[in-house]
Amino acid sequence: MSSTWTNNDLQVRRTLKVDKILIRAFRASDDVDSSQRFADAYAEVLVNHGIKKVSSSTADWITSNDVYVIIAQSPSGHRIYGGARIEIKNDTNKLPCQKAFERFDPKINQIIDQMKPDGCAELCALWNSIEVAGLGIGSKLIITCGLSMVEALRIKYFLALTSPVTRRFMPDFGFVNIDNIGEKGGIPYPNDRLIATVALHTFPDNESLVDKSIREQVEQMRITPIMSNKTSGPKGDLTVHYDLKITR
Repeated sequence: MSSTWTNNDLQVRRTLKVDKILIRAFRASDDVDSSQRFADAYAEVLVNHGIKKVSSSTADWITSNDVYVIIAQSPSGHRIYGGARIEIKNDTNKLPCQKAFERFDPKINQIIDQMKPDGCAELCALWNSIEVAGLGIGSKLIITCGLSMVEALRIKYFLALTSPVTRRFMPDFGFVNIDNIGEKGGIPYPNDRLIATVALHTFPDNESLVDKSIREQVEQMRITPIMSNKTSGPKGDLTVHYDLKITR
């Protein structure tokens, strides 16, 4: 589920100028300090939205060899602007979407267990800060980065627990809803006012469903995971340096 952090200090938001950003990916256990900072920032996002806890908010993943973090930060690493996690299903863990769905429909566990032998993972804890809103580096760019990593991580089944906000644009990334769980695919989560669904991108089968411009970005990231380019948004231009080179 995607969130946007609301900073109550309006003066900070008005004066902050962001013109360079680093988006990097790493195994959580290889950089425990950054993983913890990401976990703390995500927890703050939830609090600012009045949400005490969701299935992806626990920090027991920080030392896992099967969790990868995508983090958008200042070049110095001093500020974190957003990101996401990729949790790979293994013999002992339950993915966040399983934890969310299983009390409503335990069939989710059987479905994911069947996917596991071919490589199954979930993109979760997706968020971005209002500090960089309007600069073109929102949730969609983070999802693009995640999609570019599935081949290197040997993931065939790429899942995402979607909110009403993210559900609108997930088809652009080749994700389709799993409809045979919950109530026509949905459950009330993380509260009774919101309906969550599980979306699935099957690699490489669903690559043809990805929006052309996104597919071109994904292909470029796969070929050149370390690169720089410029992006534009309503608030101006931004230089983005990517370091998405990962191995499993």
